[in-house]
Amino acid sequence: FVFLLLSVVAGAIGQNFEKITPPGITSERILSVARDSLGYMWLGTDEGLNRFDGIRITNYRSNIFDTTTISSNRVWDIFVDNKNNVWVLNDRGVDLYNRTNNDFIRFKTNSRPLHLLDIGDSLIVTTRQSGLIVIDKKTMTTSLFSFDPLDPMSISSSRFSDAQTSPVSVKKNMAWVGTTNGLNKVNFSTKSAKRFYKEKSELVQRDTILTVLELENELLIGSSAGVVAHNEKNGETKQVINHHINAIVSTHQDGTIMALGKRKSILLDKDKNTLSAIKHTTPKTEVLYLGGNQYILWSKEDVEIIMIEQENDRWLWERGSSPVIPEEILVDPESNIWIASKDGLFVGSNTETPTSFVKHNKQKSKSLFTKTVNHHLIYIDGEVFQTRKSKIKKAYQINDPPIKDELMGMFVTPAGATFLFNKNIYHASNGKTQKLATLNGDINTISANQNYLLASIKNSGIVSVSLSSREIYDYRENRLIMKDFPTGASSIYLDSTSAWIGSEESGLYEYDMSRLEKPKLVKHYVYNSDDPQSFASSSVSCLQPQNGRIFIGTNGDGIFQHLGNEKFDKITFEDGLPSNNIISLAPSSDSLLWALTKEGVSLINHISGEVKNLSNEEGLETFVESENSLVSTQNGNAMILGPGG
Repeated sequence: FVFLLLSVVAGAIGQNFEKITPPGITSERILSVARDSLGYMWLGTDEGLNRFDGIRITNYRSNIFDTTTISSNRVWDIFVDNKNNVWVLNDRGVDLYNRTNNDFIRFKTNSRPLHLLDIGDSLIVTTRQSGLIVIDKKTMTTSLFSFDPLDPMSISSSRFSDAQTSPVSVKKNMAWVGTTNGLNKVNFSTKSAKRFYKEKSELVQRDTILTVLELENELLIGSSAGVVAHNEKNGETKQVINHHINAIVSTHQDGTIMALGKRKSILLDKDKNTLSAIKHTTPKTEVLYLGGNQYILWSKEDVEIIMIEQENDRWLWERGSSPVIPEEILVDPESNIWIASKDGLFVGSNTETPTSFVKHNKQKSKSLFTKTVNHHLIYIDGEVFQTRKSKIKKAYQINDPPIKDELMGMFVTPAGATFLFNKNIYHASNGKTQKLATLNGDINTISANQNYLLASIKNSGIVSVSLSSREIYDYRENRLIMKDFPTGASSIYLDSTSAWIGSEESGLYEYDMSRLEKPKLVKHYVYNSDDPQSFASSSVSCLQPQNGRIFIGTNGDGIFQHLGNEKFDKITFEDGLPSNNIISLAPSSDSLLWALTKEGVSLINHISGEVKNLSNEEGLETFVESENSLVSTQNGNAMILGPGG
């Protein structure tokens, strides 16, 4: 398999960093950087805020007489939430960018805001000496939690510190809040707090709580004395680390916890046993997740960075360095590394060929394969292999594979249900296969969800199978139903009650499948000369869902995005694609889409319209032409199936 991996971890050491000075930027002393889903880079400096589109820059400065400007020019942090709202932390408060009016809504904090935690409908903001502020995103109102010596239900202190990394952890309407003078359990519903002090509670080993992390039934509290684990169910408290810890971070790997220290950071398993100790020369306070199993540890004090990767149940790490002391590090969806510093903005891109090849000795030219969300699955004589970043690993065994007839294909649902097919459809479970259906004709493609399966009989028609009752509905036998179906499908996508079918000869169809015995055609999308946003292709090659949207690859007409209400956006050769013949699609992120074409692979920002291409000049080797050839990895890179690897 060819892996289009701009390997950040491996490349960070030898990364070719370039200083970028956008013309017109308010200052080169850059304190913060963020990127929104539209592709804009937001740069916070000590002289104002900047929005950079790669060519032009827009400045935003504070004006004491205009409350729609930012509150202060010194921008310490920028946060983009899951609805693409841009929040700006400066000396005087938190400001929300209003895209409609191109101005800001101010939330005053009385002293400098330090930490920001997004909990969905609200933001929690700590301040240097004015307590904790909760911003309700819906009502645009704020609630204040501060120390009151006359109120025993107030929090233990109104003061927070730069030395703290993550002093707040929230679950539902409760929060654990660490201050510079004790720990608090805050109830947002009653607006009350229970205090825990060093002198009276074993939860608190030092007055200043540097970090808290609440797990399912356990609270981890970090300070200069180490880490304490408190079981909230049985009330037990124990010390799991006995040296200075700056930050505690939950990883994406089987409950593994990272505890960052001054000279040593610890990896703990879910039972709080030490998996690995990582030594470094300067304190580490920040963890940057790169996707998949890769992380970077860094701090604002030094150029040293630690690159960590989990490989084959082992944690590997290596020291590297940043070209400057960072204020913020960002990895964008294209795997470029952005470093904000007081010496300017630096961007690193991997100078090596961005592709690598992983050989698979068992793979044959006719090996069956399919794709899941982040992997390919290859079927070879009863063995199913899964593609990984650096190898192809056996995933599971089918002990009684069908061997009498040559299999034509396989399909695996997001939940892991495996189906094999030729003229028959087999369901493989727990290492054994069971025949679901025998059909009159060769099956060329199937798709399934938890309720039903849809199969295309080559040049013949469509058949469905109920997975609960095993009832077979052969729509070829009913002329009234069959007239609304194509004579075969090139690609099928199912959700709970709807089916999208693409045909190489008659275009795109949408069906209501709530009654399998009587499916209903919702729409056959065809070209309308009076509507430039109609679906303008008669040959569909692949279908790809992405966050509620459907992308449609075609033979000769580029890529279409369904917008709803029978409207489509279109991306073609004229927009930068190397070819209008689309083979396979895979989502990289909310705004990015990988596309495999006849002439190479493209990374498309379907919001901004930017297209980046890779061809054989960048190391792309011969690939298999199938709608299942391209998948996206967890960190947004791509894997493409090639002959023998």
